Amino acid sequence: MKVKEVIKFAHWVDGSGYSWEDTYAENVIEIKESELPKTADDYDWDWYDLPDENPEDSGEDLKITVEFYSEDDQPEHDEPLAKISKWVSDLYKEKFNAKKFISFYDMGYDTEFYDSEGIKHLDNRFVGIHGSHDDGWTLAYCDSVTGEIHEEDIFQEVDGKKVLIDIETVIIENTELLS
Repeated sequence: MKVKEVIKFAHWVDGSGYSWEDTYAENVIEIKESELPKTADDYDWDWYDLPDENPEDSGEDLKITVEFYSEDDQPEHDEPLAKISKWVSDLYKEKFNAKKFISFYDMGYDTEFYDSEGIKHLDNRFVGIHGSHDDGWTLAYCDSVTGEIHEEDIFQEVDGKKVLIDIETVIIENTELLS
């Protein structure tokens, strides 16, 4: 189905309330009715370029509201089919404060990895690092069945000896991927 997607910005300043509100975009898009977002977490916010710092830290924020209307509806007169909103500060926290798992496979490492008992990990997509910029990074294993992350030491073989992976080197070598 074709719907009209209307994106609005509302700028907020601590102590002053909203300083301005404006329509950022209004486009007709093709979407399945089942894909209309019911909550803000159902929507892909990747189109929005996040600032380098959390806007809350400077006493400001931006509320993004996305409304979906029937293709021929007038947003100023008709009720939306769906309406969601999210603060930029929340998007920032989700991206930069959320812990994530990044595998050695995704980092391009093509070697064999072992656990602390010397047992070889069978798939490099399930060993890597886990954490965030704020909380730091640790070596970890992702259970391929349950998806649970287990922080544990991971080793590689160097000159016939099992050597603990140097996580600081991994972080430096993969700065762009971890950002």
